[in-house]
Amino acid sequence: MGFVESVGSCLRKSFEVSGRASRAEFWYWMLFLALMNFAIILSTIFFQKPFTLLYLSLMPAYYSVSIRRLHDVGHSGMYILRGLIPLIGPILLFLQFVKPGDEGENEFGPVPVPASQNVPQTMYDV
Repeated sequence: MGFVESVGSCLRKSFEVSGRASRAEFWYWMLFLALMNFAIILSTIFFQKPFTLLYLSLMPAYYSVSIRRLHDVGHSGMYILRGLIPLIGPILLFLQFVKPGDEGENEFGPVPVPASQNVPQTMYDV
């Protein structure tokens, strides 16, 4: 799953917390949020108008993809509340976000992207 597909998927599923999200989908979304944050900071500096509403409109998609990513590694969406624990909470979440997802189907649904689509078999498949 590429950058554009991942961002589109996250925006389409902004309020959908069922199912699973692959690592690529989650990290491409985080890259998109970082780029948007940079753009918002620059626009605030140059135009003197904060674009906070735009950033806040992306938060539901962030939480839904985070919950779906936790589902991919076999945790409930309530695990996201561990991020509220000072100092250690964000580290616990980060460790779960970087873990590879469960190999097969788990209680939250099937594998989000088949492994055959993620890894090129030969150099000609790239």
